[in-house]
Amino acid sequence: MNLSDLSFASAVEVGALPDMLTFTPDGAKVVIANEGEPNDDYSIDPEGSVSVISLPEFSLTAISFTDFNAGENRNSELPTDKMVVDGYNASVAQSVEPEYVTISQDGSQAYVALQENNAIAVIDMATLSIERIFGLGFKDYSIPGNELDAGDLGPESIQFVSADDSPNNHPLIIVGNEVSGTTTIYQIDVTLLQAR
Repeated sequence: MNLSDLSFASAVEVGALPDMLTFTPDGAKVVIANEGEPNDDYSIDPEGSVSVISLPEFSLTAISFTDFNAGENRNSELPTDKMVVDGYNASVAQSVEPEYVTISQDGSQAYVALQENNAIAVIDMATLSIERIFGLGFKDYSIPGNELDAGDLGPESIQFVSADDSPNNHPLIIVGNEVSGTTTIYQIDVTLLQAR
């Protein structure tokens, strides 16, 4: 939309079932979470994906999860002990359902909630590729003390907090979990990320 006269500017076709979008801090890109949710009987199960539209030219970069499918080159990187990879006869790319996106303050990374998978995908905004996927883990409810704790399940929203804005001077990721109705705060170890 042209803001000067509210006229149509351009349309860009993105992945299946776009669920959420956000702009990078500099306004140069739009990042879209394409949920790719299956229909009720799984007769249609599109792949989840992330789309990035560069402005003002409206060029599209499609970011796929197919490299994480069984037999593909990044499948061994999946933290399957800390995330859910299921789906009825589904590949990993069909199983992931990107739900929400937040961008780091410097615009270098996007964090994408993979709600049904209990995981976060980190997108490198310079290369427009998936840097890594990390699982949010599970709890053993049979351990005393865990009985009433539903755990942090189903990340629905993510907010990045820079070290400058953080109360403890460390960058944070705040995750709102739809399934468990909880909020989780993760402190980011910058030295660990730089070592990867």
